[in-house]
Amino acid sequence: MTYTRGVGQEQNYSWIKHEPSVQKLLDIARDHLKADQFAEASSVLMPLIADGNPEALYLGAWYSWGDDTAEAFERRYLDWLTKSAMQEYPPALFVLGVYYNTGELVSVDKAKAAQLFKRAAELKHAASQYSHALDLLYGTNGIERNEAMGFKYLLESKEAKFRGAFELLAYFYEKGEFGFPIDPQKAASLRAEADGDDVIGWY
Repeated sequence: MTYTRGVGQEQNYSWIKHEPSVQKLLDIARDHLKADQFAEASSVLMPLIADGNPEALYLGAWYSWGDDTAEAFERRYLDWLTKSAMQEYPPALFVLGVYYNTGELVSVDKAKAAQLFKRAAELKHAASQYSHALDLLYGTNGIERNEAMGFKYLLESKEAKFRGAFELLAYFYEKGEFGFPIDPQKAASLRAEADGDDVIGWY
């Protein structure tokens, strides 16, 4: 049986560079995964995973290979995700942050989650920029309040077309928070943009 964890529409990390030969293999593996060709994807990914490639570890973590039980899958998933995050692969930092924030698979540690979001935000991960912006704007989870930096990250997240950034800005225009003028039309426009086909999801 194949186990998998759902992934939202993924951000394009054009600034992350691999050797051309490695990038070609990662692209081939992604194509196989999109086509549900798991055996083919495994044959491409496993050598890269053995070499500790953080992107391959992240991609491979989401799927079971062979005869994994559900329990074995969860253990390996967290192990590979953590190894990827330790090499500062932005999506892995974010997902691990989500787990520490919610207590899924690990014990709740919101301060650790905030630091993971912060580092991924610094590495231009759009969902993490949104999460870190919230901590900066409200001074939560051990992050010192800094509205200027919070809006910097929030606008960068919006520029990257992350759905949550559009929705949060719309909320501010609806409620007049942080000195925003109440503007229902602007809020509606932002919410419409949040539904665009080119808007990226959480991972």
